[in-house]
Amino acid sequence: MPTDRLDVVVIGGGPAGLSAGLILARCRREVLIVDSGRPRNAATGAVHGFLTRDGVPPAELRRIAREQVAAYPSARVLDVAAIDAKRAVDGFEIDLDGGATVRSRCLVLAFGVQDRFAIAGTHELYGRGIYPCPYCDAWEHRDAPMAAIGAEASGLALKLRRWSADTVWCSMGAQPPDDARQRQLEERGIRTLASPIQRIERIADGIRLTFADGSGLDRRAGFIGPDREPHPPFVAALGCQSEQDCLQCDRRGATCVDGLYIVGDLSRNAQFAIVAAAEGAMAAVAADEYLDQLDLGVAR
Repeated sequence: MPTDRLDVVVIGGGPAGLSAGLILARCRREVLIVDSGRPRNAATGAVHGFLTRDGVPPAELRRIAREQVAAYPSARVLDVAAIDAKRAVDGFEIDLDGGATVRSRCLVLAFGVQDRFAIAGTHELYGRGIYPCPYCDAWEHRDAPMAAIGAEASGLALKLRRWSADTVWCSMGAQPPDDARQRQLEERGIRTLASPIQRIERIADGIRLTFADGSGLDRRAGFIGPDREPHPPFVAALGCQSEQDCLQCDRRGATCVDGLYIVGDLSRNAQFAIVAAAEGAMAAVAADEYLDQLDLGVAR
């Protein structure tokens, strides 16, 4: 593969990045995928809702995808972190851990997000009793006691009620946003536990929540909307605009910066691996069309 200037560099080797790389390789584009090896779903036991791969371990999904991408001669996957990326006159320059710099005409940001947790024990139980997405993991705990955790999780509690009649909202001291929400919770038999959670521990058949008032509650699973680690500084330096922790782009991942695309968890709040893969494919098509315009001399 030529290394002087690639067609596309993809930062991130999850479903979004690998999907983008696959489509670009099939377009005979010179594409490099750099992967830091820190997948967000590494702690989870299985990927769910991914057609033909429901229940597959995340590492297995990535292994298969990497093998399929690597089968194309114009694609390469490197296990290395991108530590900086900047705009250049003719595209982008990406600095890699270890000192190498690669150049590309297009850049796809697909490195996802990293979660952070304020409650003691949550990080250790992430994917093993504590989950961010009911669509991904509630089915495995159906009809068992559940908890929606967080000051803004009253809506999540209402959603979880579909999977379990024994659902509580642990509000961390917050009140329902309005009287209508309070009635909805009461009508569905969802208790509100206002005392903040101090810690969460693993027990034989689930998790134990310990509250600031000294009380405790056992649940099979808890669902929480974690905070996110800040984006790397180079994201803002590239000119990306953000809104509510998500970077702004159009439906095909294109940003306000020509040749720059954003896919996966960086761009939205949905947490499906299959949606991330679809976004990667759409961004790849958009990037290929942009490169066509460059080659024809009609790009703006």
